[in-house]
Amino acid sequence: MLLQNSSVAFVTHNLMHPSPTLNVTVSFTLKDYEGAGEFIQPRVKSWKAPKKGLVYYDWYEQ
Repeated sequence: MLLQNSSVAFVTHNLMHPSPTLNVTVSFTLKDYEGAGEFIQPRVKSWKAPKKGLVYYDWYEQ
């Protein structure tokens, strides 16, 4: 989801693997943030990470 001021929200959902013994894992990298501008129409150049860094929030860990 693209937000104002070069912000983007990556969302993961509670997915269940067909086999209960296997875990589903998800990861995001800096490249995911840099490519977020490609979802804007018209397409914009790759974003650069801010010097202050990015924020990560884990709902379960708070």
